[in-house]
Amino acid sequence: MFSRLSRIAALAGLVVVLSAGLAAAHSYRLGPLRIGHLWAPPAAAGAGVPIYGAILDMGGEPVVLDGARTQIGKDVRIRRVDDGTPTFSDTFTFQPGKPVAFAKWREHLFVEGNERPLAAGDHFSMTLDFAHVGKIDVDVLVEAAPSD
Repeated sequence: MFSRLSRIAALAGLVVVLSAGLAAAHSYRLGPLRIGHLWAPPAAAGAGVPIYGAILDMGGEPVVLDGARTQIGKDVRIRRVDDGTPTFSDTFTFQPGKPVAFAKWREHLFVEGNERPLAAGDHFSMTLDFAHVGKIDVDVLVEAAPSD
């Protein structure tokens, strides 16, 4: 069942990434990477902020997300929660041709110690650093649930 959900999420992420024409303002390209709509749920000041969205490496080599930063918080890391226990990493490798949907049930970006409350309709910028590919500034929308 979980494997089927993972495949459905990956397919949904791929659709989001490849349909850049529908959400051009919130989709990005950096070299071989296609970055779909990034969003975060509302959060209180001082709480952590998860960031969800889809990224696809359309190149022939793996691409490493080597770091991220935003002005709303102290640190941005990769988080995964298994059985209620969070684990963190500073990097994530995107494999060629395999879409990744950052989601609550798998790896996702996580802003630690955000400095202000975030309500639906807010947005904030974040810089993603993809090691050898480069850096890109993206806009993260605050939404109660993902939109198209």
